[in-house]
Parts: sequence; C-alpha cells; structure tokens
Amino acid sequence: MRFWDIIILIIALIIIISCLYVILYAKNLKRSIKLRTLDANVKRIELSKYPEKKLPWNPSIVEFDNKFIIAYRLTHARLLTGTSQLGIIEMNKDTFEIQREYVFPNVPKKQRNIHGYEDPRIFKYDGKIYVFAVVYTQLAIFNSCARIHLLEIDTVSMKIIKDLEIKTSYEDETQSQKNWTYLKPGNSNNEILAVVKVEPLTIISLNVETGENKKLSCVSCKKLKHKFKTLESKLIHGGTAPIKLGEKDKYVAIAHTKTKGFGMKYGTIFYEFIEEGETYKITRFSNEFAVESKGPNMADKIQMVIGMEHLNDKEVIITLGINDNDMFGITFDKDKIEKLLDENIIDA
Repeated sequence: MRFWDIIILIIALIIIISCLYVILYAKNLKRSIKLRTLDANVKRIELSKYPEKKLPWNPSIVEFDNKFIIAYRLTHARLLTGTSQLGIIEMNKDTFEIQREYVFPNVPKKQRNIHGYEDPRIFKYDGKIYVFAVVYTQLAIFNSCARIHLLEIDTVSMKIIKDLEIKTSYEDETQSQKNWTYLKPGNSNNEILAVVKVEPLTIISLNVETGENKKLSCVSCKKLKHKFKTLESKLIHGGTAPIKLGEKDKYVAIAHTKTKGFGMKYGTIFYEFIEEGETYKITRFSNEFAVESKGPNMADKIQMVIGMEHLNDKEVIITLGINDNDMFGITFDKDKIEKLLDENIIDA
C-alpha cells in the first residue's frame, strides 16, 4: 500500500470515528430531555447585553449594597480558540434592570495561566467582594490542572485588587480543583469556610490573605451516592453557594449530576446539609430536574446552575448557564424547594 493510500485511509477512519462520536453525543444529549422540568412561572431575566460574537455564561450572584452583583464567564464565539474573561454586572434588585456591566481585560498568559478566569463564584465577606475562579495552570508540557484563584474585586473602580492562587494543603496540589463556593465566615480574622466537594461533602477553612487552608469536615452520604451511583459513571459537582432558608444550622444549595461518556448528560439537584459543630452532613436532597423558563426548548439544553440568592421572603433568584454559550436568571419559590428536598430524606 502506497504512502498516500495510508494517509487517505487514516483520514477516512478519523472522519468515521468523528461521525460516530457526534451521533452518540446527540443521542446522549437527547436523553437529558427526559429529565423532569420545573416551571419557574416567571419570565426569563436577561443578565447581559453582549452581542452574539461574545458568549456570556455560567453566572453567579450575590446581594451587595442593596443590589445584585453577578459574576460570569465571557468567551469569544470561537469558544475553543480563546480565553475566558471575567464579567461583572450590577443589577437592580426590584426591576432586574442592568445598571452597569464591565468585562475585565484578558488575563496575561503568564504564571502558567492558560485559559483565563472560568466559572466565577462570587461572594461577599467583611464588606468586600470576592470571587472563586477556576484557572487552568500549566504544570508541564501537555499537562495542566484546574486551580482555584481567589480574586478580591473593587466594584467601584472595577479593578482586581488581589489574585491569590490557592494550593490545597489537604490534597496533592496537582489534583484539579473546581466548583468551590463560599459558606460563611470562620472563627479567625480573614478566615472563611468553603464547600469544595458535595460527595463527600467537604468543608475547608481558608485565609483570604494568605491562602492557607485546612480540611474541617468530610462526610459521605451513602443515600446520595447510591441514588446517583457516584462510584460508577456519575459525578456530583457543586453549583451554588449555600443559603439558609429557615433553621439556624441548615443550609440549602444546588449541585449538578454529570454522567460520563459520549456527550455529558447533566442534571440538577437541590440538597440540604446541617452543621453540627465542625461537622457538616447532608440531610435531604431532591431528584434530578431541569429548569423551564418560558424559553424555546430551554429544558432541552445543558444547564449549569451557578448562583442562588434570596430575592424576598418567598422567593430566591437562581442564575444559570446554558450550553456554554448563554445565561439567564429565574425566580423560584422557597416552598417548592422545601417540597423537592423532601423527596430524599436521610435517616438520622
């Protein structure tokens, strides 16, 4: 067989394999449509004014100075060729009107930062605004890992005051870290607690000035693990920062389920956990669902719920990214959340 015949054969095999992958991906994505949908009964809340050439997605939210501050990820339409930028929105709490929007410049490709800031989780602490951002860091040729950067942001001047790379003390620092969310202030100055994993539910303490960290609690939930088969093909990732809906020592948050394989299948769950001293345990969780929000086939899409904040006594506002290229917000009744959590109750 001649050289060019071999090349043509290889190209043909690549095309066939690519076609099979696309078919399997589409089939798996179609399966996600079978998730039950929860109608939020409200109009879609637009979160960005950027044109089509820019893709805003994966927004998180926090209430600050009587307005909502939203942090999101912005990429060019050619998603795989560019880096992510950090966007900030200031929004009126009552009308959802965007009062100000700012996108930080591209992060210089130095200090082994290869893709910019991804999937920002915004929170407030000690009167300041912070963001947990994912940064893919080059360790060696063809080897990178996701690390958490803690950003302190001045929302008046719109400047990143501090960019602190976090190296975990409780795991090998070459292990990728993603989806960290703020929990509450710690017992010491400059100390916060954060949720870094949902299964097992893992809480750490973190010094916002030095980056020093320590694992405080790590408790597995057998019922959650069995329900979503996390030891086999499914993974559970953190989504939103926990909030309190009622009782003093109980928190509610949103997480994602992800099925590995051709084309990821994503689902969404609410979960509740309780604080007992320095131990945190999951007590209730919902079955999987997708969110419907009066949009065109929104429940058919890959949904990543990143933010949740109190709107009023009866509702929360939830922010989510869609298919890695869009984002919006909805309101959701707190009573509905309580009913969903009762679908799976953990025995004491």
